[in-house]
Amino acid sequence: MDVRFYLDPICPWCWVTSRWLTDNVAPERGLVIDWRTISLYFRNLGRDFEPAHREAHRSTVPVMRVIEALRADGRNDDVATLYRELGLRIHHQRQHPVDLAAALTAANLEPELAEAATDDSWDAAIRESTDEAEAIAGDDVGTPIIAIETDEGWRGYFGPIIDHRVTGPTAGEVWDATVVLIRTPGFYELKRTRDVPLELPDLV
Repeated sequence: MDVRFYLDPICPWCWVTSRWLTDNVAPERGLVIDWRTISLYFRNLGRDFEPAHREAHRSTVPVMRVIEALRADGRNDDVATLYRELGLRIHHQRQHPVDLAAALTAANLEPELAEAATDDSWDAAIRESTDEAEAIAGDDVGTPIIAIETDEGWRGYFGPIIDHRVTGPTAGEVWDATVVLIRTPGFYELKRTRDVPLELPDLV
């Protein structure tokens, strides 16, 4: 099954969900993940956000320019590799801002890709992908957004928002339930308040 995963590297919940999908679900369910961008900075322009949050969101725009440069060359696997390295640095090592050149080197990608980070011509692609995600899930949600192709076209939702405990057989069961909900016309939301602090998954 083809899956679209819309990410902003700054979002820790997006990061945890990506690890659930990549490390636990994809191998068991035969998923092919298409990594796409959604910019929290662009989508929240004009909204009342705390300066610290806005700056954090802005900090990953250069990173997403590099992701879009890779996507333009059809290098989806390299996007996955880079995102994993970025996630380790941003969320586990608490690098703010992230050392993009070092991340590219650690991911065995060309250091010159960092040049795209200062090329704002890639912002159009980021905005287009962000608009695409909002068309799928709405403009009042966060990240990640996951979508699959249905008889009605690409459909998806914000989430699932999960933590490091969703592994093993449970990981696949949560995915199967997510697919059912995506395919169910008229289903919109299922939510409860998070009652534990975020704990990142252990990564080798």
